[in-house]
Amino acid sequence: MFQDYKSFIPDYSQFLSILNERLPTTAWFNPDQVSRDHLELFLKHFKSEYRFLDWNNEAFSYKSKVSLGVSLPYALGQIHIQEEVSMIPGYIAKGLKPQTVLDMCSSPGNKAAQIGIELKGDNSYIIANEPKLPRHSQLKSNLLRMKIPNVIYTKYDGASFPVLKDKVDLVYADVPCSCEGTSRKNKIKKLNQKELNKLTMTQKAILKRGFENLKPGGHIIYSTCTYNPLENESIISDFLNSEMGSDGELIPVNIDGLSYSCGIHNFNSHEFNKEVEKTIRVWPHQNNSGGFFIALIQKRAHGNH
Repeated sequence: MFQDYKSFIPDYSQFLSILNERLPTTAWFNPDQVSRDHLELFLKHFKSEYRFLDWNNEAFSYKSKVSLGVSLPYALGQIHIQEEVSMIPGYIAKGLKPQTVLDMCSSPGNKAAQIGIELKGDNSYIIANEPKLPRHSQLKSNLLRMKIPNVIYTKYDGASFPVLKDKVDLVYADVPCSCEGTSRKNKIKKLNQKELNKLTMTQKAILKRGFENLKPGGHIIYSTCTYNPLENESIISDFLNSEMGSDGELIPVNIDGLSYSCGIHNFNSHEFNKEVEKTIRVWPHQNNSGGFFIALIQKRAHGNH
C-alpha cells in the first residue's frame, strides 16, 4: 500500500516490519495535579511496566493488565491517554506560550487539553471547534475531566469557521486526512483521486481560515496523521506560494530526543516550495509510534491578511 512512498521513507524495510507490531500505549500527566514521583508510585502499585519518553518528560509508554482509563488518577484528570505522535503539536504549542487558542478540529480534545493546562491568565481561553455533533460528548468529557478552564465549544465546519473579530495567538489545524499513519491500529482505505481531491480542498480551506484567525505574530500548527505528500508538503507549499501565504513564515520544528525526518521537496511530478524542508515527518519505525506530519507557520507582524 505504501510502495508509492518507498523513495523517501528512510529504512523502508524497517518501516514495513514495524507496521506488523502492536502500537505502544502512551499517556501524559498534568504536573499541576500530580508530581512525577507520585505518578511513578501509582504506576508501580498498578503493576505497570512504564518508560518516560525521551523527548517529553511528562509523557510515558506503559503496559498493564488493566487500562489506566479505569484508574483513579485518570478519573481525577491527573493523567490522559494519548498516542505519542499526537502529543507533538501540543508539545510545540507549550513552547509558544499562547493565551488564546482556536482548535479547529478539536474532538476528542487531546491537543486542547495539552495546552489548556498551561493557560493561567484570566483572559486566556480555548475555542474547541468540532463540526460533528456526536463527537462533542467525548470532547467535553475529556476537557471537563482534565479541568480545562475557559473553553468555548463551537460546531462549525473548519473550512467555514467564522473570521473572528478578536484574533487568537495559536491555531491548531489537525485536519481530516487519509489516516495512513494509523495503520498499526486501524484498517486503512486507499482513496481514489476524486476522494483525495475533495480532501485536499478541505485541508487547504481549513489552513487558510485558521491563518485568517491569527493575530500578527501568532502561530498555526498544521498536522496530519498521513504520509501522502499531497496532503502534507503540497498543502503547505501551495499556501506559502499564495497571496495570503506571503504573510506567513514557516518556522523550523526542532524537538530534542524525538527522531524524525524533514519534509520532502518533490513527489512524482509535483515540485514543492523549498521551505517545506522545515516541516517534519515522524515515521513509525523512528520512535515505535504512528506516523505524523507537522508544519509550524507564524503570521508576520505586519501582514495584510
